[in-house]
Amino acid sequence: QKNTMNIPKILDYSETKVVAVVDEHTNTTLEGAIAATCTTDGFTGKTICTDCKAVVDEGEAIPALGHNDANNDGACDACDEKLTQNEDTTPETPETPEVPEEKEHTCEKVNGFKAFWNAIVNFFRRLFGQPEICTCGEIIEKKK
Repeated sequence: QKNTMNIPKILDYSETKVVAVVDEHTNTTLEGAIAATCTTDGFTGKTICTDCKAVVDEGEAIPALGHNDANNDGACDACDEKLTQNEDTTPETPETPEVPEEKEHTCEKVNGFKAFWNAIVNFFRRLFGQPEICTCGEIIEKKK
């Protein structure tokens, strides 16, 4: 009597092909675009893939254009709004921050190793044309 064993047939996947579909978002549409005006901001709009509905680009704000009276007739050339003589015709620009006044640097004198180390550092700074550093860490600019 022969010993036989029932071995289940193994599935053959050698002929199976996997196809990956890559959406390159070549078909798009623009949604929610708003043109900027003289007084209101605009929006470039979202770019949406029409095939997979993915948002390709979120879009960004467009700053208001500001009034423009190039022909000096007292009205905005774009929207015809009457402008007063003192009205600024360009969008506001940020103010330049004030530069604080320079004050005389005063610092307590130190002794010991910190003073010794500071002297060595400043020797090399002078050697290479750099301003000296105080023991407190501030750069000491020489007054001309």
